[in-house]
Amino acid sequence: MWRPMRLCHFHSTLLQSRQKPWPCPAIFFRRNFKSPPARTSRARLLWRRALSATVVGTPFLLGAYYFMAEASERRKLRLAVDGIGRFGRSVKIGLFISTDYWWCTNVVLRGVEEPEVCGDHVCLSPACG
Repeated sequence: MWRPMRLCHFHSTLLQSRQKPWPCPAIFFRRNFKSPPARTSRARLLWRRALSATVVGTPFLLGAYYFMAEASERRKLRLAVDGIGRFGRSVKIGLFISTDYWWCTNVVLRGVEEPEVCGDHVCLSPACG
């Protein structure tokens, strides 16, 4: 059975106001293209420009250096880039193994008994023994 509930003055006004008391979560994922974008400070704009210039300029300059270098210098650069790629792959595999280990210890096997090996097959029930 439904009974009306008495609210304090604050919550009553909050519910009766024209605006919703809190925005819908979907609002944060939509962008309003009709209104002009919010103004950003000059410092933030300067950092953004510097970061984008670095991200675009560094590979361009390194590529130009690579194509103008001699054969022995190109080989050294290629080995350095291969080493960086190898290091990245080893970090990725290490993170995958660590995540898998953590998942198996904390999530998947919590409260589940380990299966036993009985002869040439795996037993899942204690009655197999």
